[in-house]
Amino acid sequence: GISLRATPADNWDLTIAGGRSLDERDSFRQGSPASNTTFNTERLTLSIQNDFTLASDDTLSLGVDYHDDRVDSTTVYNETSRATTAGFVQYQGESGKHGYLARIRRLHDEQFGNRNTGNLAWGYQAGASTRINASYGTAYKAPTFNDLYFPAFMGFPPTSDPNLRPEKSETFEIGMTGVAGKLDWDVRAYQTNIEDLIVYDATANKSRNVNESVINGLELAASGNVLGWTTRAAVTLMDAEDNATGNDLPRRARRNLRLDMDRDVGKAGLGLTFLAQSSRYDDNANTIMVGGFGVFNMRGSYQLGRRLTLEGRLDNVFDKDYQTVDTYNTAGRSVFLGLRLASDG
Repeated sequence: GISLRATPADNWDLTIAGGRSLDERDSFRQGSPASNTTFNTERLTLSIQNDFTLASDDTLSLGVDYHDDRVDSTTVYNETSRATTAGFVQYQGESGKHGYLARIRRLHDEQFGNRNTGNLAWGYQAGASTRINASYGTAYKAPTFNDLYFPAFMGFPPTSDPNLRPEKSETFEIGMTGVAGKLDWDVRAYQTNIEDLIVYDATANKSRNVNESVINGLELAASGNVLGWTTRAAVTLMDAEDNATGNDLPRRARRNLRLDMDRDVGKAGLGLTFLAQSSRYDDNANTIMVGGFGVFNMRGSYQLGRRLTLEGRLDNVFDKDYQTVDTYNTAGRSVFLGLRLASDG
């Protein structure tokens, strides 16, 4: 990818970005069942955004997004490319203790047609150290070529479904941020209603749409300096269910915890992370349970010179055996070493 930022005028910021990403898969298997398949996908992206600072110091943004998806496979499909183009307008500003944002986006999907999405957000400075925020937004997500067309291989049936429908969702969120002593805190609650959510159904071994689902969540976070350590803790409580059955949506843990602690000692840096997630179901019918887990990671760095730093990371320190997807093991204890060279800029 590559991006360019420029200031054509005092009140005009221009950002242009483009990129190309590839996912290439070739399977070679001799004997029975034989499997010689190719499944390659490619995405080209381009975005242009213009930000204008108005006389009121509010910001007006205008832009265009474009991406083109292509697939090349030993399996023949009716659709091998799909272009999506979107234009958007956003207005963001402040008035007294109030802040506001409004955004609308018009999208044309070559395969699935036209969609409109948008966002509204409001903030209020309730005190010297407390701010209230509320927002509403809609979203759209088309199924990928992997979701739609991934072929059979190595004797396994295809996990895709060419009849999948795009996801459509709306999210309501309200929250507060503030400062308590030396700690910054953040509390937010949200509800997301999703139509035609795309999930992988482990029982059927393929992707499918969930007609209507809802995700309710509560996020709590705090950060600050604790005994000389830069510390951040975050907890997420989530209830995600299929409205028709009342079952939990697959592969979503109800409780998540993350704790990060970092400090510098002269030229050295030390960091610790603890991650914990509760159990989850792996299938829509809620018959396959994947257990919860907790893992401990460490990281460190040492400045060898003005621009050169030695970095290291030790993941899963206690070599915990756990899974986030049924029958797919995660990495055990892993060590990573690297050198970082910084420019003079």
